[in-house]
Order: sequence, then structure tokens, then C-alpha cells
Amino acid sequence: MIIVVAGLPASGKSYLAKRLAENLNMIHLNTDIMRKELFSEKSEYSHEAKQKVYDKLFSKAEAFAKQGKNVILDGTFYKKHIRDKATKTAKNANVPFFFVFISIDFDTVKKRMLDRKTNPNVSEADLNAFKIVQKDFEPITQKHLILNALMPVEEKIEKVQNYVKGALND
Repeated sequence: MIIVVAGLPASGKSYLAKRLAENLNMIHLNTDIMRKELFSEKSEYSHEAKQKVYDKLFSKAEAFAKQGKNVILDGTFYKKHIRDKATKTAKNANVPFFFVFISIDFDTVKKRMLDRKTNPNVSEADLNAFKIVQKDFEPITQKHLILNALMPVEEKIEKVQNYVKGALND
């Protein structure tokens, strides 16, 4: 199984993905970590760099899925062609695919970005990155679950588990 946890910067994707991976015994693959592995000197955000990051993410995900391991992919997935590639990765591995989007309001993003200055995390995204991704975010046309960023994480986990269970039982 492959689950994508997507959303704008500071929406809580990584925190939810990490908690889901722990609760569901899944492998967590994160675009920020992939970026640091590929571009160790300075994080790179060009179109070509983003493509390399997602290519590495999908390659690892497909390899793990073909080994029978369940995977959570964590990133913005803001472009349709990236989401299509995620779907194709699951099809290539012959595993179920689920897409989860975390929605967030701008005031909460600003607060979280300020918090990042005193409590840094792996993401280097700032308000400028948020605005760019928000502007360029292409509509999600595939079946997906939408979660509010302000929802307690335990509730989000339960909703994702129910979404997956329901789809697998259909």
C-alpha cells in the first residue's frame, strides 16, 4: 500500500505522515529528507531539482512496495503530473493507493512559520515558499481524503485509517 500525505508547506504533513507510519508500521519517505540527501550543500528548489527529489522518492517507494512493505509519501505534491506519477508508482508495484490532503489557513501557516524559527525542523520552506506553492497548486482531481490542519492528530490518524479500511473493503 502507498499513502500520499500532501499539502501546502507548514500544514503538518510530515508530523501526520510520521505518526501514521508509526501507527501502521509503514515506511515514511519525505521529500525534504530526499532533497537534503541529493543536495547536501544547500537545498535546491529549481524545477529540475524538484523532479530529481520526486524521482528518488518514487523509485524508493516502488522498490519498498514491491518488497511487500507499506509506504507513506510525504510532500506537497502540488502538481498534477507529480500526483499522477505517485499513482503510477503504486500501479507499477501492484499495490493500493490512497491520497490524503491537509488543508490549512494562512494565519495558521504564519504562526507555524514563526514557530519554525525557534524550533527548526527538516523543512526549509518559508512564507515565500508557501505563497509560491499555494499559487502553483493544481486542483486535485483524483479520489482523496481532505483533513483540516487544526484537527487533532489522533483524529486525523483515525480518519485516514477509516478511509483506507473503507476503500479496501469496497
